[in-house]
Amino acid sequence: MNTSSEPGNATPRRSVFSRMTVVAFLAGAALAGSIAAVAAATGMGGFHHGMMGGPHSAADVSAHVDHMLKHLYVEIDATDAQKAQITPLVQQAVNDLLPMHTQLQAAHTQAIEALTQNTVDRALAAHLKQMHVKSEMHAKS
Repeated sequence: MNTSSEPGNATPRRSVFSRMTVVAFLAGAALAGSIAAVAAATGMGGFHHGMMGGPHSAADVSAHVDHMLKHLYVEIDATDAQKAQITPLVQQAVNDLLPMHTQLQAAHTQAIEALTQNTVDRALAAHLKQMHVKSEMHAKS
């Protein structure tokens, strides 16, 4: 008869491994949760470099575009002539798209407010849908 004090009857390593696995998983989940909580509390909303926090002035957007263009120029090793061609094109595109972005952001805020009410106003929802379809048609033309 084998007892636990005999050398041939050691506790199975599998139970220790499964306990260690569970402990490691729980520690990893706790770490990930705490990182997410800190990121949410400090306003770090993903990988948008702080530009997705709400409405921004034209100066903020222009500064952000200039910053991103500097990164692009380093990545593609752009010459001064290429920079002179790219910069005005990007700035013009941003200036053209900024009013549409502002309009879509306002529509998004309206939709969120309408859909988070205790009762959904069907007339408002239909109006928002109609405005969305109209903006899509305008964007395609």
